[in-house]
Amino acid sequence: MAKVVILATDLSGLGGTETVFKIVLKYMPESVLTITTPMADSKWLDGIDSSRIKLLGKSNKYFRIIKLICYLFSLDNEVLLINKPSRIYYAYLVRKIFKKKYKIVSWIHFSLDASSSLNVTQIKYLEMADRHLAISSKIRDQLLELNVKNEDINLIYNPVELENKIIMPSNCNVNKIIYVGRVQFEGQKNLSLLFRSLAYLDIDTWVLDVYGSGTEKDIQDCKYLIKELGLDNNIVWHGWTTKPWNEIEECDFLVLSSNYEGFAMILLEAMSRGIPCISTDCLTGPRDIIDDRNGILVQMGDPKAFSDAMRKIINGEVIFDRNNIVESIKKFSVDNYIKKMRTDLEF
Repeated sequence: MAKVVILATDLSGLGGTETVFKIVLKYMPESVLTITTPMADSKWLDGIDSSRIKLLGKSNKYFRIIKLICYLFSLDNEVLLINKPSRIYYAYLVRKIFKKKYKIVSWIHFSLDASSSLNVTQIKYLEMADRHLAISSKIRDQLLELNVKNEDINLIYNPVELENKIIMPSNCNVNKIIYVGRVQFEGQKNLSLLFRSLAYLDIDTWVLDVYGSGTEKDIQDCKYLIKELGLDNNIVWHGWTTKPWNEIEECDFLVLSSNYEGFAMILLEAMSRGIPCISTDCLTGPRDIIDDRNGILVQMGDPKAFSDAMRKIINGEVIFDRNNIVESIKKFSVDNYIKKMRTDLEF
C-alpha cells in the first residue's frame, strides 16, 4: 500500500494518542510520523527509528505553518492521517493549488460534541477529508451528525498490545484501587467526582494509588478536597511514571471518572492485564469497551452510583474472571487493528 504519513499536532507526549501512534509506527513499517507543533515530552519517541520521524514544531506559529506548507508540497502519492482539522485544511489547500495526489484521512482522537474546543470553521474543515477513521462509535455518530457520508467513515477504535502477564488482586485485606492519567480536579478527568465517591464508601480497607501529574493548582485542589473528606491516609501519590504498569504488582480494579474522553486507552491497558474497570459513561469510548465481562459503567455526575460500583467489587457482589477480561478485548488487538487499518486506507 501507499506510504502512510501521520501528521500530528498538539501532542503532550504523555497521553493515549501517543500510545496509539507508537503502535502504528511499530507494526506498520510503511508509516512515518510528522509532528507539526512542539511537545512537552518526547521520551515516548524512544525506540522509533529517527529516520521515520520529522519535527516541524521548533519555531514560532507562523514559521511552523510555512514549514508545514513546504512539507506538504514535498508529498504526492501518500495517505495522510491527520489528527486536527486545521491541518486537514492546509493539506487540502496545498493539494488543490499544486495538484497533489495524496489522500487526506481525518483521525480525530477527541469527542466532537459541544465540550470540544472546535469552532464552526474547524468542524467545516473535516468535510475536506477524503475519509474518516473514527476511534469510537460515538465519534462516528458525531461525524454523521456533521453530515459526513456514512460510506466515508470507518469505525476503527484503538489498539492494545495484549499482555502475557495477568495482574492479580491484592492478597491482603486492603483493596488496591488505581488511577492512571492526568491529575485534573475537574475538567476532563474530573477527579473530584472520584474522591467524593470514595468518601461515600462505608469501608476503609482500601488504598487508591494515583499515577500521573498535573498542574500545581489541580494537585492542590485535589489534596485540599481529600483532606476535607478525611481520605488522606487512603491515597498514595506516585506522580508521573513513564511505565506505571511495571510498578503495579497488585490491583483490584482501575477507576476512571472522566467527563469526556477520546477513547480511554487506559481501560484497554488495564483490561489487557486482567484488571476490571469502573468508568463513567462519558463521551466517548468507555461504552465501546466496558461490558459485564470486564467492568461497570456508571452514570456521569453521580458519586453515589460510582461508590456503589466500587462497593460491589470490594464486597465480592460482582466477580470478574481475569482471563475472561483479557478475552473480552481481543477485538482491539494489534493484529486485528493493523489489518483493518490497512484495509481502511486503501484507495
